[in-house]
This record gives sequence, C-alpha cells and structure tokens, in this order.
Amino acid sequence: REAKSAELVAKLQQKVAPFSKGYNSSFSLIMQTIGQIVHEDRFSPSLEKRKLVLFSDMMQNEKGYSHYHPRRTSDPFNSRSFFDANTGGFKRYTAEIGLYKNLDVTIYYLNRADAQVAQREMHIGFWKKYFGELGTKTVHVHSL
Repeated sequence: REAKSAELVAKLQQKVAPFSKGYNSSFSLIMQTIGQIVHEDRFSPSLEKRKLVLFSDMMQNEKGYSHYHPRRTSDPFNSRSFFDANTGGFKRYTAEIGLYKNLDVTIYYLNRADAQVAQREMHIGFWKKYFGELGTKTVHVHSL
C-alpha cells in the first residue's frame, strides 16, 4: 500500500510541477470550502467512513486572516492566536466540530517554489492541528 502511495505521489509531483511557481490570489477560502463540503447530505457525519482528499497549497487567504504573508517569528501563521478558544479565528468553526467525526483527511500538499522548508513544515503543522482540533479521525499529508 505504501509503495502504491509513493508511486502516486511521484506521478503527481510531475504533473503539478508547472503549478509550483509563486502565485498570490486575492482570496482563497480553503476553510470555508471544506466547511461547505462537510455540510452536504451525501457527506453526512452519520456515515461510518468518510474521506476528504485535498490537492492544494493550503494557502488560506481572506480578509482578516491570510497565510500569504507569514510573520517572521516562531509562529508565522499566527496559530497561537488563531486557535485561542476565546478570541481566535478558529472559534468560528467550533460549532461545526461534530461534522468532522469519522473523517479521514488526506492532503496532497502542493509545495510553493517561494516557500522555505521550515515555513512549509510549520504550515503543514498548522493544518494538521486545524483538522485535529476539528476532531477528524486522521490527517495524512503528502508533499508534492
């Protein structure tokens, strides 16, 4: 199974290479889009098994919260304040937590040419924490 997964990742890396150039969008509503998906009836949390597969650079970009301009600190995506239970942006999603149970998440993370390795690792860590806080069953990330 792992060999097939590695083979798939290698093929995908070839296909997405032309898209890895630096690109900034005026908005990228990743969290909102995921929220819409888990609200769909055919994706009900009552299902025993559910799988969400994302192919993305995972660069959330909205007014008030953006991953495009990380700060030069040990917390570049401002995750400490984002996940703060009282004041953070994450509290917008806490009412939705039940929608994420029994959900396996696989992210095929599109590496951005302009991102540093340490920044990329922290960004992936942010998304693992995000899905973990939402109560997903598993989160797997494959860098492309």
